[in-house]
Amino acid sequence: MHPADPQSNLWTHTATPGPECPSLQGERKADVAVVGGGFTGLSAALHLAEGGAKTVLLEAGPPGFGASGRNNGQVIPVYSKHNPDDAVATFGPEQGERLNDMVAGSADLVFDLIRKHEIDCDAAQKGWLQPAHRASRLRGVQKKHDQWAARGAPVEMFDAEKAVELTGSPIYKGGWMHHAGGHIQPLSYCRGLARAAQTAGAAVHGESTVQSVDRQGDKWCLKLARGAILAEKVILATNGYTGDLFPNLRQTIVPLRSSHLATAPMSDNVSKSVLPNNHGLSDTRQALWAFRKDRFGRIGTTSAPVFT
Repeated sequence: MHPADPQSNLWTHTATPGPECPSLQGERKADVAVVGGGFTGLSAALHLAEGGAKTVLLEAGPPGFGASGRNNGQVIPVYSKHNPDDAVATFGPEQGERLNDMVAGSADLVFDLIRKHEIDCDAAQKGWLQPAHRASRLRGVQKKHDQWAARGAPVEMFDAEKAVELTGSPIYKGGWMHHAGGHIQPLSYCRGLARAAQTAGAAVHGESTVQSVDRQGDKWCLKLARGAILAEKVILATNGYTGDLFPNLRQTIVPLRSSHLATAPMSDNVSKSVLPNNHGLSDTRQALWAFRKDRFGRIGTTSAPVFT
């Protein structure tokens, strides 16, 4: 997959059609302007509109153009590297546990939104596996399991024999499972969020690059090539595409590239032996291997370094 070419992304070719999101023309007023049409921006626009705020979302490409529409699509309600106790040690008991609660509920939030708004995105909340690729990693896996279990998460450990049954691979030494996890078609999910936001009353504009964000009296003025927004508040949900729009935010972004590959659709006989229960999987390697199946029986895999 080439980052500048959405057509090289498998999800582009298997996603459900998105809603019409015309570019912004002319001047508008809003309670909140949301810049960025990925998961964060679309969810923010949806919830704001449901709460009664006059909301306008502006996306430089079509909704889901960036990383939100090009990732592996796994929904994992845990930290990649750290554990809940680390959050408490870093942020203190109150804020640390609030963060833990947010992470713990993240998968249910996603799948609840999918069910509520009837988003067609191949959602499968069948659970997420983290098998250990070496016996030495089982201690860390057990630690993760125990800390999330202590907070009431629906988790369980499994041994090497069970790992073969769950994954179809003999290489894993055991691991743990989070039953609330799963996977989605991420671009379809973005498009479904855009449609839900529109239904709730938000204006969603694609192909609408924001050129500047400046204070104008007690409002924010967002200028575009063919229009402008005057808003009470602004949410910048631009992530890796922040550019020079807001330099202080850009300094906090560290780009991280991951590689995605997909197999040809497997035969039914082969598919039954690989992730037979349709779990998502991310193992314990430093450059982790992540796998999931799509609705056509392909295995989609990701390789990415884990830093946080």
